[in-house]
Amino acid sequence: MFSGALYNSLYKHVNNSIALETTKGNFKAGKYIRISVIVNTIISVPVSIGMIFAMRPIMRFYGFGSYIYIAVIHNFASTTAGFISITTDIDGFADFNAKYALCDGLVNIAISAFIIPFVRPSLAQLGLIYLTIDVVSHWLYYYLTWYKWDLYCDYKKGMQAPITYDVSLG
Repeated sequence: MFSGALYNSLYKHVNNSIALETTKGNFKAGKYIRISVIVNTIISVPVSIGMIFAMRPIMRFYGFGSYIYIAVIHNFASTTAGFISITTDIDGFADFNAKYALCDGLVNIAISAFIIPFVRPSLAQLGLIYLTIDVVSHWLYYYLTWYKWDLYCDYKKGMQAPITYDVSLG
């Protein structure tokens, strides 16, 4: 829930910064992304650890065992990746993001259609499979957007800058 609220706030802040259509606005957008990733990490890691210990008895009762560890890691990785990809969605590449999400979803469905009936993995194994698929998918997404097409060029300085407040940015 916290990550969702942080994402919504980040979306608005980045959108407002990009709307300025200035170098300072892009720098601020990059800094907002970096701050959100850090805040998400500071909040999510302790909460996730707490969830692991609090949910362990419930998950064991239902036979899920180690799945909770995989689910927590997967959730953290997915929300962090979403914070970073927000600029491409706002900055005119929402169509690409929609197509990429569709292809990603179709790959997940195809893999599920093959793996579940033929391999019959445990829930923990299935969680690891989906975590691996997500890691590969995010790696490919960032390879294309960050390195190949350099869609983050306007935001890299802000994303890599110190968090300290810069008075000149307002």
